[in-house]
Amino acid sequence: MFQESPTDGGGTEYEIESNNKIVENKDELEAMKVVDLKQLIKDSGLNERGLFSKLKRKRDMVDFLINHNNNLMATKVSTPAPRSSRSIPVTPEPPASDDSNRQSSRKKAKTNKTKSRPKTVESWPAPDGWRETYEMVRELRKDKTAPCDFMGAEALAQPAFDKKNPNGIEDVDEEEYAKISRFQVLIALMLSSQTKDAMVGKAMENLRDEGDGSGGLTVPSILAMDPKMLNAKIYSVGFRNNKTKYIKQAAQILHDDYNDDIPPTAAEMIDLPGVGPKMAYIVENICWDKQTGIGVDTHMQRLFPKLGWVSPDTKNPEQTRKQLESWLPHEYWGEVNLLWVGFGQEVQQERGKILRKALQSSDPIKALRLLHSVDFKVWDEWNKILNGEEKNFPWKNDKQKVQMVEMVEKECHANE
Repeated sequence: MFQESPTDGGGTEYEIESNNKIVENKDELEAMKVVDLKQLIKDSGLNERGLFSKLKRKRDMVDFLINHNNNLMATKVSTPAPRSSRSIPVTPEPPASDDSNRQSSRKKAKTNKTKSRPKTVESWPAPDGWRETYEMVRELRKDKTAPCDFMGAEALAQPAFDKKNPNGIEDVDEEEYAKISRFQVLIALMLSSQTKDAMVGKAMENLRDEGDGSGGLTVPSILAMDPKMLNAKIYSVGFRNNKTKYIKQAAQILHDDYNDDIPPTAAEMIDLPGVGPKMAYIVENICWDKQTGIGVDTHMQRLFPKLGWVSPDTKNPEQTRKQLESWLPHEYWGEVNLLWVGFGQEVQQERGKILRKALQSSDPIKALRLLHSVDFKVWDEWNKILNGEEKNFPWKNDKQKVQMVEMVEKECHANE
């Protein structure tokens, strides 16, 4: 299959017979596209394992043929290799002087590739005018009528502790009640992933129902509950199969390691199955009144880059969290999630309502510009109000209506 022959100049030509065609010299050998693997194994005298231990790269195939030609038989193959024979492609490359040079080149290429990757930005300068923007959102959210205000984790927590049960008997243990309440906040957050608040509310209502003999939503009752029943109770949430598994696993950990309570820190909560940083920081804030981090929701992830509060290149909530924490004063960390999630929900789901509140705010111009900055289609929603598609009008009389029409038209034309 392969042999060397002297040339007129005293050198050596490499000849290989493959499919009745003799390929002469090293350059043509390296240009070959396919080498018959079965024949190579046979001619090399190596077993299959030994051959593959040598030929770890395509380039090694060429080196093997050139450097070990004396061990190959110069057997001419008169017929093409059978279809069943395995073959591997050989990619032609310029010959290297030795393996060390090739390894050095690969290391250099790898190093250059690593250096070219952009570094993750973990800090961000405080944007100009952020306090005014924050206060405007506070004003627009003061009515607390967003979905998260009724069905978010804070709203779904148990009512304030009352020692007396419905029959007026003081038989409720305060510490036990607090544990159950904290556990239910954790479960509400675990259910909230990829799920609207209304669907989380339904699932929480089902879990708290003791009428089916399940025992309600406590650590012991979850541990005793059949997984199929648990899965059925949370049917309204997304990824319920995974959440069923995570809730059972988390309940076992809380029972074994925390005496049926939740961990006292966000760092420990993150270690629970199905609990990410966002959930952990929110639970820590609600249950322990501590803020070691900011829980970043998808609404915040969408809004903050548009406002310039974080880099427009942020790819995930963790990057947004780190950049936001780098400049937002700690005194805001406790409320920022609920405040801005509610604003984001109204911007996306209750457009007519948020526009009416903006027009009735203390500074309508500033409120309209805020809505424009987060890609809210003010003109489209305003026309729905004018056309009577919205039941409630933001004006109290015709004079106020005229003023609003002029103001909205001016602002919308300015943002075209």
